[in-house]
Amino acid sequence: MKRPLLTIASIFWLSVLSLSAQDTIPVSGTTGTTTWTNDNVYLLQGYVRVDNGQTLTIQAGTVILADTGSLENASALIVERDGFIDAQGTAADPIIFTSRLDNTNDPNDFLNNQALGLWGGVIICGDAPTNTANNGSEQVEGIPVTLPATVGTFGGNEPNDNSGILRYVSIRHTGVALASNNEIQGLTLAGVGNGTIIEHVESYASADDGIEIFGGTVNLKYVTIAFAEDDALDYDQGWTGNIQWLFVLQSADFGDRMGEWDGADTPEDGTP
Repeated sequence: MKRPLLTIASIFWLSVLSLSAQDTIPVSGTTGTTTWTNDNVYLLQGYVRVDNGQTLTIQAGTVILADTGSLENASALIVERDGFIDAQGTAADPIIFTSRLDNTNDPNDFLNNQALGLWGGVIICGDAPTNTANNGSEQVEGIPVTLPATVGTFGGNEPNDNSGILRYVSIRHTGVALASNNEIQGLTLAGVGNGTIIEHVESYASADDGIEIFGGTVNLKYVTIAFAEDDALDYDQGWTGNIQWLFVLQSADFGDRMGEWDGADTPEDGTP
């Protein structure tokens, strides 16, 4: 199992060596329908949202950095319910989300696996069902009250809902608290449907779970989760999707379990 990690690391450094001449473009608020291109570096400043009806396309090889900060000053990318993300990297040119403290210009000066919680993470919300009493009106944990009440709302009655594509995407150094005692994961999938494609995705050095799935029907393939401070993979609220080819590496010094796999929470006897 060592060869895939070495391959990922080699691809990462080949990708970042070319960044020094690129412009850094700050991004805040809502993205609108737009394309982030690999000849620029993008800096998330605060909660950047892909709203209902908007499409964010990210070219292969693009690097997205995130500002530091916690609580209402945290940075995260939120794909809202009925928003769409098309982030298709390749094995040679992955898409990388990381902290602005990560020196992507110098392969000899990079953050290690204990650099946790430097920014929020990536959140995708969909219209697929959950098994909670509030299906369709739930809000992703940790969304601060300073944002509109509709931000991070998920769930519905569309099991085939399509929120987009994440392919060959690396998400690093995440898990900052978005609200008091509420951290988010490297990747949060909330009520995401099985029309969404999640494959060849990596979560590295999250201060909470590597990936958490709240209900929905989304399927995942070729997933790597390394050095999560809490659980590597956490799912609940009646997720009925599948995961195929999962690799987990946890630290001997910190971290919880490979997985926390719950059926329901409110009510605890919810089905499925």
